[in-house]
Amino acid sequence: MAVDGLDYWVGLFAAATTRAVADAGAYERRVTEVQAGCRDALGKVRANSAVDVLLDALPGTPVITVRSTAALIGRSEQAVNEAIPRLVGAGVLTQTTIGRRNRAFEAVDLVDAFTDLERQLASPDVEPR
Repeated sequence: MAVDGLDYWVGLFAAATTRAVADAGAYERRVTEVQAGCRDALGKVRANSAVDVLLDALPGTPVITVRSTAALIGRSEQAVNEAIPRLVGAGVLTQTTIGRRNRAFEAVDLVDAFTDLERQLASPDVEPR
């Protein structure tokens, strides 16, 4: 009897782990596709520029402000203020507002990818969107 319970638990754990790995892999592929699309939309980007470094950081922080981005990527607020319009112009970021006067920018495609992952994790038997 105890062995049956243990076998059941190990099977359940193995299935959940397999599912988590598959979902994480699918999410990683989608983020990679989004980033490739962003780079295509931007065209040539200078290596290690604020735009380049920010593109790599966006999957972990898809909603940013100028101040938070400067701290995140180790660049000045001026450099970030110059990079953000290029990303907005390419459709990578969309401007939004936080509070009364604070501008924020959102990488909508990355937010959507994460939201779809959350939905998939919450409802494993239903396709997101």
